[in-house]
Amino acid sequence: MREVISVCNRKGGVGKSTIAVCLAVGYAYAGKEVVLIDTDPQASSSGFRTLRMEREDLPQFAAAKIHDPVLHKDLKNLAFDICIIDAAGGESEMQRNAMRVSDLIVIPSAPSGFELWASEDTFEKVCELREFKPHAKAIAFYNLCRPGGTLLMDEALKVQKDFERDYGVPFLQKVLYNREAYRKATTNGLGIQESDDRKARDEFQDFFDEIDRLVMK
Repeated sequence: MREVISVCNRKGGVGKSTIAVCLAVGYAYAGKEVVLIDTDPQASSSGFRTLRMEREDLPQFAAAKIHDPVLHKDLKNLAFDICIIDAAGGESEMQRNAMRVSDLIVIPSAPSGFELWASEDTFEKVCELREFKPHAKAIAFYNLCRPGGTLLMDEALKVQKDFERDYGVPFLQKVLYNREAYRKATTNGLGIQESDDRKARDEFQDFFDEIDRLVMK
């Protein structure tokens, strides 16, 4: 099995790197051979992996920095069961290249109508991809949500209907909340699965299971 998941959004600040590293940790715990590709010049994902390597008691995974749109060539030379791509924000060519090689495109968005509109370029690129890869799978979801719901979330749900209709990208029912546990974990090279915050762990596990089902379809 060789499956590629890209975490994409041209809009920054939506938690792409955090999602990418936690997915990598999840698949490492599942016994998969994982490679994490960091395409972002800020190198947050590869920095996480460097921290994690200091913990020999934890499941590990490989990582590589690729900052040129050559993923379609380089992935052929890498051994993996699951490849997670942390796609650079703002760089449309790298985002397009990451989508091109992916079995599943995951689009996180902060929960507001404004954030969705700011992410529209990424949804448009999914449509462009489907012109030559008709069965390309993509999913969107809300990240950094506030427990209890907000007016911004209500606004996002209204905009979401337009996006699902116009771009053919469904949204997961599962959302991830803005919890301090993510920052505490990732700054120590840990996935949220290794946090002592049970709510955060359980929320992410539900999200992970849903992503895994989509990949395996």
